[in-house]
Amino acid sequence: MIKDIYFLTQAAALYGTIPEKLQPINEGFQNKIYQFSKNNTKWILRITTGKHKSHNLIQGELDYILFLKRCGLSVSEPVLSIKGNLIEKIQCNGESYYCSAFVKAEGGHIRVQDPAQWNASLFKSWGELLGRIHKAGKQYEIELKDSQVKRPRWSEEHPYNHELFLKVKPGAVKDKYESVVSALRTFTMDANHFGLIHNDYHQGNIFVKDGTITVFDFDDCCYFWFAYDIAAAFYHAYWQHTSYNEADLTFDQTFLVPFMKGYAEGNTLTEEIIDQVPLFLKLRELFLYQLFHKVWDINQLEDWQAYTINNLEKNIETNTVYAGLDENRILQIKKALNVFDK
Repeated sequence: MIKDIYFLTQAAALYGTIPEKLQPINEGFQNKIYQFSKNNTKWILRITTGKHKSHNLIQGELDYILFLKRCGLSVSEPVLSIKGNLIEKIQCNGESYYCSAFVKAEGGHIRVQDPAQWNASLFKSWGELLGRIHKAGKQYEIELKDSQVKRPRWSEEHPYNHELFLKVKPGAVKDKYESVVSALRTFTMDANHFGLIHNDYHQGNIFVKDGTITVFDFDDCCYFWFAYDIAAAFYHAYWQHTSYNEADLTFDQTFLVPFMKGYAEGNTLTEEIIDQVPLFLKLRELFLYQLFHKVWDINQLEDWQAYTINNLEKNIETNTVYAGLDENRILQIKKALNVFDK
């Protein structure tokens, strides 16, 4: 995305470092991410093209993260440039780029193959943090009522990631997407079910150190249903869990029961939220299918990429229930949690 040394020199200088100290750690779908050290602290530098995100959209994200930090939540905190700004704009080759920096989260990614870490205790803490984030978002919405700097909000006119599906060819995938959107129109949009969510809350976006979880990458945060964050966490947890283990027909209970117990300690957990999870698992499947088509070279797929896309397409076309989480299993989870709306 960015190879111009003059550009990197400008970006590095804004945060009191030099380009030689910028270590690229991730070429994301929309961002370029670097790590650097300064004053014995590790920092993350994120560079986003103006084609993908506006200044106001990024400002809305950073304001929200700072609010969560003020609420005492474990999130990767934005930091100011040497000019005292949360966002810096750089022009390069006729394009605009926005730079922002964060304190790097302590620890590392969850070790899925380590039962000393990948266990019910972690799942519960993971869910509790999400519940607290959702609850804090309710207060944040009240404080934001007169602000023009906000995040995207789902509506019938502009449903979830609608732009990804505009060019989908007619067929089973598009039909399934439209049926999911139709179902969403019937969902409750009150403060107990709908609000500001992370929107990509999976283990790739959290670090763990000594049992403490820190969440980062709020780049996609938006107003949507709380159940989607729960579904995304389970979707990727199951995906990674089963990549290291044989098919586990009990993992839905193993993960979701402690995760939701934790969530209930941080935010209101209703029967309706639990009931919504399977539909949002399907939406996550649809989203990933379309995203991979967008960011991968379909004509030159690696074997694992081809397998992933073909498997997603098959599951969408056959309406396969993800992880076997059908109505009976959802009922078992509700019984284990004793969550039944009165």
